[in-house]
Amino acid sequence: MDEQILEWLKRASTYVILATVDSDGYPSAIPLGSLVAHDARHVSFTLRRTARSLANIERNPSIGILVLGATVRASMKARVTGFGASLRNSVHFGVEMTPVHAEVVEVTPVAAIVESLPLQFWSWNAERVEALCAVRAELRELHERAGTAGTMPD
Repeated sequence: MDEQILEWLKRASTYVILATVDSDGYPSAIPLGSLVAHDARHVSFTLRRTARSLANIERNPSIGILVLGATVRASMKARVTGFGASLRNSVHFGVEMTPVHAEVVEVTPVAAIVESLPLQFWSWNAERVEALCAVRAELRELHERAGTAGTMPD
């Protein structure tokens, strides 16, 4: 992953679209707010335990990630490498959230397709932003505990 993209993902509030493939072979895309880049090859994000995207990933671990930022735009191909136990901070969202860990296979810069950011996928308030920050911090902590072994603890 390009260092500029990595650094932007590490510090910014990211706008990310996750693409999966459903059981009929059709693409499905949803916005993510919880993506965390740990290094140039590893990312984590959360999905509701009941999300269709999670079921799609369990069938086919190949995913696409579109990152949209004010100065950085990129398309990533990645492969899900595992799932973690429900996050303790996900209770702030009122649903059980599952950590998803993936290895980035390829990153392609994308031409300027969005001229004005921020995009607003859902309503953000201070409580929701604080909860999202707690989830992202927990994902980083899980990755740090795993070290360089490449596996994530439950």
